[in-house]
Amino acid sequence: MLVGGSDLFSGMRGISKGTKLIKGAIAPHFDEVIAVNYNYFLDFGQALRRLQRYFSNMPSGTAIVLYGYSKGGDVVLQLARWLKHKYPVQLLITIDVANGPWFTASTARFPPM
Repeated sequence: MLVGGSDLFSGMRGISKGTKLIKGAIAPHFDEVIAVNYNYFLDFGQALRRLQRYFSNMPSGTAIVLYGYSKGGDVVLQLARWLKHKYPVQLLITIDVANGPWFTASTARFPPM
């Protein structure tokens, strides 16, 4: 699962060019690659629940790799915490975790699992 930050140059919707490039490069190495970009117009809890619903349909024990950039890093961190009791998160990658243009001092740059 790749969760990019909000693409502020495309109206904050859709999958960014960077996320598409990463997906294309890694897709041959995985059974399935899902890419989404965080949408600042969508409530954080609602975004997280959508991802949780997606994963709840997977067989227990499915190995998962999560990547999140910017606000997507916060999304995958919360998702990994939810998943860890049912699915092994083999790798969690967060790049420049931030709250986008609405950065606050409480945004942890190096959050603990």
